[in-house]
Amino acid sequence: MMKTNFTSLLHKGCLIGFLILLSPACALAQEQPAEKSFAETLLEESFVPALKPMPGIWIDWRKRRIHAFGRGFSREDAVGPQARLLATRAAKADALRRLAALIYGMHLEAGMTVDNWGQSHPEERKLIEGLIKGAQEASEAEQQPDGSYEIQLIMPLAAVEALTGKQIPYQ
Repeated sequence: MMKTNFTSLLHKGCLIGFLILLSPACALAQEQPAEKSFAETLLEESFVPALKPMPGIWIDWRKRRIHAFGRGFSREDAVGPQARLLATRAAKADALRRLAALIYGMHLEAGMTVDNWGQSHPEERKLIEGLIKGAQEASEAEQQPDGSYEIQLIMPLAAVEALTGKQIPYQ
C-alpha cells in the first residue's frame, strides 16, 4: 500500500513538474502575434511625426489643453507699476509666441501642419490667430528673483479642432 502511494505520488509529481516546465513555453507561443501584412502595418502606424520639445510649453493630452509659460523684463528706466505692466506684457508676448510656434507646427494629418492648412484657408487662419491671442491667463504674473515676470497661458485644443474640422492627434 505504501509503495503504491509513493509511486502514484511520484507519477503525479512528474506530471506536475512537466506541466510547470511546459507552461512558459505555451504562454510564449500564445503571446507571439501573427505577422502582419504591409498594408495592415501602414494602417496601424501613425505617420504624424512627434512635436519637437519646446522649453516653456507643454500639452496636457488628458484635458486637451496647451500650457505656455512666458517670461519678460521691463525697461531699465521703468519703475513701480509701469515696470510691472511692461514686464507682464513682455511675458505674455513671449508665451503667445511659444503658443503660436507650437500650434502652427502641429500636424493635423500626415504631411499637413496647421500652418500648411491655414495657407489654403486664410479666413480660418485669422480665427486661429485670434484664438492664440485670446489664450487665458492661468494666474497673475509672478515676479521672479531676477526681476523678471513670468506668466502662464492656457488654450484648449478643442477650439483649434473646431476651426480646422479635424481632431489633432496625440503627437
